[in-house]
Amino acid sequence: MPVRKASRKKKKKTNGALKTARLNLLIRPDLKEWVHKYADKYDKSVSAIVTEHFVFLRDRERREKKMGADVEQI
Repeated sequence: MPVRKASRKKKKKTNGALKTARLNLLIRPDLKEWVHKYADKYDKSVSAIVTEHFVFLRDRERREKKMGADVEQI
């Protein structure tokens, strides 16, 4: 009788060691079409483009807060 391998649940692919979470967005159809073309052009996923932009915004906000704390107000 053949031995069956233990079944394993498939793990979702993640970028690096970071876990991911789902975010549903509603956007205009023309933007959806454009972002898919943009993603293809630069060989990226739409998720990667959105994530990069959100990280950029978060980092910019952190820099602005840090600079504001170091600047003496007149």
